[in-house]
Amino acid sequence: MRERGNVLVRLFRVLLSLLVLSVSPLFFVGGPDWVSPDIARELWNFGHIVFFAALTLLIHQFISLTQWRRWLLLTVLVLVVGMVIELIQGAIGRHKSWQDVFYNLTGVWVGLFWFLKPSPGVWLGRCIALVALSPAAITVLAAAYSYGLMHQQMPVVNNFDSSADMQQVHFNSAQVQITQSENYSVNGQFSLAVTLNPGRYSGIRLTIPARNWTPYRHLKMSFFNPDQELLIVSLRISDLQHDRGDNLYNDRFNKLLTLKQGWNEVVIPLSEIESAPKTRAMNVAEVSSIGLFASNLAHARKFFWDYIYLE
Repeated sequence: MRERGNVLVRLFRVLLSLLVLSVSPLFFVGGPDWVSPDIARELWNFGHIVFFAALTLLIHQFISLTQWRRWLLLTVLVLVVGMVIELIQGAIGRHKSWQDVFYNLTGVWVGLFWFLKPSPGVWLGRCIALVALSPAAITVLAAAYSYGLMHQQMPVVNNFDSSADMQQVHFNSAQVQITQSENYSVNGQFSLAVTLNPGRYSGIRLTIPARNWTPYRHLKMSFFNPDQELLIVSLRISDLQHDRGDNLYNDRFNKLLTLKQGWNEVVIPLSEIESAPKTRAMNVAEVSSIGLFASNLAHARKFFWDYIYLE
């Protein structure tokens, strides 16, 4: 039995070593990009916790981490290493995030305290690790809930009613202001009130978690223009190939919309979207974003956007 236990310990060490070695290069290559769904980014970030928990367990297989001085030393070392990694990532064009440094420390504390024999000091450490772990876990769960809800509500692409809907809206606050509004809604409780500021370009973008539009024939959406003055906005729709490529104008769907006062319903055949790119067919199984923008506005303009759905 003792020999069998030793074999299991050695196997555990080998598996931990393989996990740490295989994951280490991912700090410098790979990872979700700007068009990846939120759940992919949050799981990737949570991977920092998993990696450093595994690394701490691996270290503990060879160096006892039962003394508080070693807890402190390991915490400081990981803090310094994490900061250096983030600085290197920033220098090579990768996204730099100090949240990742905190996640690294969280992983160390989880690996330290939840796999040591209980004692008053270890229990204190476990409480600290749980408190540190909670925001990351909640963020992952919230992203997973949002991702699932956006798929469940199909063929509604976005109705601007739920927090999951609103998480898909991206904009530059210097150019655009948005709020949920109960004033004008054709479906559900809210519409999206959008104020475009004057300037060369002003717009918003919706990410599309439920990307497969192949079962449908039309995309529909509604706008309310409260002003007598016509509002001309550009609608753009793109797939993953476009958004991960050169972002060329003629490689996506573009359409000018002239919004008269009152309600405006826009109906677009999916065949028109599919045939929009100049040199290829748009992949309507991987639609990734919808954008609206205006250019050279003389003054701020407000409109309401609601009920984007497929049929």
